[in-house]
Amino acid sequence: FTINQETGEIRVLDSRKLDYEQIKELFVNIECIEINRLHEPKIKTRKGSINMLVKLRNLNDNPIEFHLPKYEYSIEENLRNLPHDLNGKLIQINDPDLNDGSNYLENDDKIKLDLIGEDSIGTFRLVKLTRFVYKIEATQTFDYEFKQIYEFSIRANDGLHTTRVPVIVSIIDQNDNRPVFEANKYQFVIDENAPLNTFVGQVKAFDLDKTNENNLTLYKFFIHSDEDLFNLDRTTGVLTVFNRDRLDRELNEKFNLTIVAYNPNRANELFDTTNVIIILNDLNDQIPEFDQPIYQVYIREKLNRLP
Repeated sequence: FTINQETGEIRVLDSRKLDYEQIKELFVNIECIEINRLHEPKIKTRKGSINMLVKLRNLNDNPIEFHLPKYEYSIEENLRNLPHDLNGKLIQINDPDLNDGSNYLENDDKIKLDLIGEDSIGTFRLVKLTRFVYKIEATQTFDYEFKQIYEFSIRANDGLHTTRVPVIVSIIDQNDNRPVFEANKYQFVIDENAPLNTFVGQVKAFDLDKTNENNLTLYKFFIHSDEDLFNLDRTTGVLTVFNRDRLDRELNEKFNLTIVAYNPNRANELFDTTNVIIILNDLNDQIPEFDQPIYQVYIREKLNRLP
């Protein structure tokens, strides 16, 4: 503070030091001295003093504070019970101007919180639990294959100041898609009597789940297929010759196989089947044979020539 020595008017010298959140009130000692006696050393100077109590009035000079600089959550896709709480931290706020209970406001009606950002529209909502505690709820079902991350902000306004804090919601992938073969039917051609491990062909299925854990696809023969003739790689879907002795086109022109693509952790629920036809290519692998071991014919004697 500063004081006019003639009028006694007191003024604030540095308002930055007058912070209600740091000092609520302070005493200022004011001393008054008779000026005309200051030049007369032999005469005792008369003076007086008084303590002045200065009380600071609280103003709205601080923005709303969030307890965390960022809020991160995760939620599984396909949840049906809506609205659904986001598992994680509650939104806690603090208004420094309210700490002593006697704010510049009679109540907290001017404190408003809302969600802003395109990702929050129709997707999340803010729920007030107490005066300074909120939570975020999901209002729709999520699909990981459509969108994996949602980003938006919480905005807090006290009537004068605005504060924002970012929110990130990660969607957790679930195994909700079955593998699907690229074709309903495959047809491969190999030579009869093909050697062991000869490449026959490859079947392929795709799974729309994004994470490796949930889109892992394995292959196997369906029951009653000719699996003893061919080998199927369970991870790649590659077919190779396993038993060449039965690959005889004179006995079988083609073979029909049924192959299953499945997710190992949900094999009985998420699978697909396809039909595989393997045609044997005929080779010149047989020697000529007579119909009978002995042929007998009769002719007349004395014939000049045979008919």
